[in-house]
Amino acid sequence: MKTIKIPFLFLLFSLLVYSCETSNDEIVYLPEGPVFDEEFPITVLPSAADLRTSNTVFIEPIQKIIDATPSGEDLYINIFKFSQGTLRENILNAQRRGVNVHMILDSDEVNNYTAKVFQDSITTFVRYNNYLDSKAINHNKYVLSSAISTSDSLRRNVVLSTSYNFTAGDNSKYQDMVILSNEALYQSFLYNFNQMIEVEEEQTLQNWKFTWSETADYKVGFLPKQSGDDILMDVFDETSSSAKVVIMNSKWEDDRPQLVTTLKRLLDQGTTLTIIAPPSRTDNLDIAWENRLIEWRETYVNFTLQWISSPSLHNKTIYIEDGAKSAVWTGAHNLRARSLRFNNEVMLKVTDVKVLEAYKEWLDGVMSE
Repeated sequence: MKTIKIPFLFLLFSLLVYSCETSNDEIVYLPEGPVFDEEFPITVLPSAADLRTSNTVFIEPIQKIIDATPSGEDLYINIFKFSQGTLRENILNAQRRGVNVHMILDSDEVNNYTAKVFQDSITTFVRYNNYLDSKAINHNKYVLSSAISTSDSLRRNVVLSTSYNFTAGDNSKYQDMVILSNEALYQSFLYNFNQMIEVEEEQTLQNWKFTWSETADYKVGFLPKQSGDDILMDVFDETSSSAKVVIMNSKWEDDRPQLVTTLKRLLDQGTTLTIIAPPSRTDNLDIAWENRLIEWRETYVNFTLQWISSPSLHNKTIYIEDGAKSAVWTGAHNLRARSLRFNNEVMLKVTDVKVLEAYKEWLDGVMSE
């Protein structure tokens, strides 16, 4: 009988190919670069001590998402202020390795050098000018990745939403950040990104229509809302008398009457309301709103007022503890009229239990520091 000799190299190659296949013939994923294996959802909620000891609390998660986005995928970055050089290099490296990088950057002059770096270096670059008012801005701060590499797969539809501007000055402030993976939520953010490019190119921002998009665990809306009821009426529409509400926001003005009546309605019905705000100073909290808060503190036993000056506040957080209606609202929305009527900003509602627990622990810590 004739013996058939199989070359050793051919046999070795065959075994290697076979070993890279699973039992259902799916090819095992082999990441091409850095991986991101943290469990989702992710919250970044530093204490005052964290902020004193590290200046990379917020930038590191952004860098990791960018670095873990593999060739052929898409990154979308929509940001108000950007001057961090190390983060610019992460983005340029992503573009060089084959990631399609798309960016919307506000027209603020602090961004001039960043604009110069990116305008001819990435797939899409738009310098966005919000012309609805002399002080109107693109106040968004989010990053989208179509997919990031993990050790054994791709995690798709990643949304990073934060109050953090990409500047060194933001590193020492109270901020918040959530990193989520949800297709419907990702598509809502992506629609907003593309819509903003469209209105910038066609100069049709004055026709912007505000709507909410909702999934099982998330609800999101993209401002401006140029007319109609204040969106805070929607936020607290179903809040019960037994609820506990904490609002921690960096900028307040007494120019949103429906916000005032909504919060007063909560107090009148017995809802426990805590407001964490910066002390009165230019462009953060006006005297009229400060006086109103002091009046409420003297009038309502269910109202707590806490001033925080250090670390500076920059987050835009609403926490509602209300049984099955519990939620966290986060994003980029300040509590003043021009933020509602003119600015491009996002408000994001999250009901995931892990996120709720993280925010409760964080806010309790902030109030006790």
